[in-house]
Amino acid sequence: MSQEAWNRLALLYGHQYRPPRDAFYWGPGVTDEALGLLGDLKGRRVLDAGCGAGFNTVWLARAGAEAYGVDFSEAQLAYALRLAFTQGARAEFVLARLEALPYPDASFDLVVSTFALHYVPDLEAAFREARRVLKPSGRYVFSLDHPARAIHDGLPYLEEGPLRWRWRAEGVEVPMISYHRTLETLTRTLRAVGLHLEGLYEPKPQGPDPFLKGPEAQAYLEGQVPYTLIMEARA
Repeated sequence: MSQEAWNRLALLYGHQYRPPRDAFYWGPGVTDEALGLLGDLKGRRVLDAGCGAGFNTVWLARAGAEAYGVDFSEAQLAYALRLAFTQGARAEFVLARLEALPYPDASFDLVVSTFALHYVPDLEAAFREARRVLKPSGRYVFSLDHPARAIHDGLPYLEEGPLRWRWRAEGVEVPMISYHRTLETLTRTLRAVGLHLEGLYEPKPQGPDPFLKGPEAQAYLEGQVPYTLIMEARA
C-alpha cells in the first residue's frame, strides 16, 4: 500500500514539502550544515536509499558526489528526474526497493537514507543490502521517525509493528502504512547484519519546516519531544 500511496502523493509532496532552502535535510528542520555528518563528498560514490522526490540526491550531486537515488515509487522518481534536470545536477535514479538494491557488492563510499526506513516492512533486509553495497569501512547514515514519537501520539512504545494512518493535506487523504520499531530493535538489527553503530543523534529542529505544522508542532520545535532520529554506522 505504501508504494501506491507514494505514487498518489508524489506531486503534492514535491510541491508542498520542498525544503525551504538549498541544504541536505535529515528531517524536518534538521540540516547537515548543523551536524556535519556527510563530510567531504567530492568524488565520493553516494547512494540515497529511498530518495523520494530527490531533494537530497540533487544536493549531493551539486556538492560534488557521484550521486545515485533509488526509490520504489515511479511517480516520486519522475519528480526527482525533473528536479535534477532543472537544477543541472548529474544524478542517476533507479526504481528499486531498499530490500533488493540493484548494485554490485562494495559499490558505495556512503549510503544515506532519510525518513524512508519506517516505510520498509523488512528492516533487516534493508540493513543487509546497505551493508552489502558499502565498500569496506564505508558509512551508512540514516534518519527516521524517532521511536519516542509513538509515546507523544499516545501509542505503546514497546508494541512494534505496522501503523495504519492517513496522510491529509490540501483536501487529499491517502491511507498509509509505516512501521514502529524501538531503539533496541534498530541497534540489534544493525549488529545482526555486521554494521557497527558509531553515532546516534536526536537533533532539535533548527527552525520552522513545512512538515512541522499544527498544534503538535510546538512540542517538537521546543525540543519537548524528539522528531528525528539519526543513526551512523560503519561496515
